[in-house]
Amino acid sequence: ALIGLSPPDRAKASVSAPVWRAMADGALGLAAAAAVLYVRREAWLLPEVAVLEDEAAAAVLEQAVGSQLAPARRVVNDENNLFALAGALTVWQLAVALAEELYYRGLLQNGLQTLGNQAAGALGLSSLQTEVAAAGVALAASSALFGLVHTAWVDDALDETARVPSRGTGGTSESTAPALSAEAIRSARSVWFRESSMSSLLFGALFLATDERILAPATTHAVMNIVTMVWGELNRSGGDSGTMVRAPPWDNHERESSIGSVP
Repeated sequence: ALIGLSPPDRAKASVSAPVWRAMADGALGLAAAAAVLYVRREAWLLPEVAVLEDEAAAAVLEQAVGSQLAPARRVVNDENNLFALAGALTVWQLAVALAEELYYRGLLQNGLQTLGNQAAGALGLSSLQTEVAAAGVALAASSALFGLVHTAWVDDALDETARVPSRGTGGTSESTAPALSAEAIRSARSVWFRESSMSSLLFGALFLATDERILAPATTHAVMNIVTMVWGELNRSGGDSGTMVRAPPWDNHERESSIGSVP
C-alpha cells in the first residue's frame, strides 16, 4: 500500500496506520463493554434482583467482592472519600486489566494457539480448520483457567468469614457464623467461575477479532470492572463519602468496613 508514495508520505502512512488501528480497537473495546453492561444491567444496577436463592452463598460472594476491593479501600483510608475511592479503583483496574490481558491473552491464549498450530503442522494436518480448532481450544482453555483462578476470591472470603469477631470481643475470636454447607460453597464458586470465564471468553474473542492485539480486550475488561465496582461502592455507601458493607445474614450487628481488614 506504500508503493509509489514519496518518502515523507510513506513515513506518515506508516505512523498513521497503527494509530488508526489503536483507535478502532479502543472503540471496539468500549462498544463491547457498553453492550455487556447494558445487557447485564440488572445484575449491577440492581444487585438485589440477582442474588442467589441461598443467602449464605450470596453473602460469601459479597464478601469475595469485598476482598477484591480491600486494597483500594486501604489507599483511601485516611480520606474516607468516595471520590478518592473511585479514582483509586479506576487506576487500579486499568493496571489489573492490562496485566491480566497481557498474561491470559498475550501469553497464555496466544501460546496455546501457537502450540496447537505447531502440533498440527508436525502431524501434517495444517489447514484452516485446524487453525480455527487451535484458536478455539486456546480460547476455551485460557478462559477456563481465568475463571478457575478467580474463584480463589471465594476461598479468601471464606477464610475471612471464619475470622469475623463476635460482638463484644476485641480480638479475632472464632466467628459466630454457622458452618456453610458444601452446596452453598459450591454455588458461590460456580457463580464466580461462570461469570469470570464468560467474561474471559469475550476478552479472548476480542483478542482474536483484532488480529491478536491487546487494546480491545483490555479496554473492555477495564471499563466493565471500573463501572461495576464504582457503582457498587456508590450503592453500598448510599451516596455518602464513607463506605458501608452489608453484614452477612448471620451477623447480628452491622460492621462498618475497616480499611485495614477485609470487609
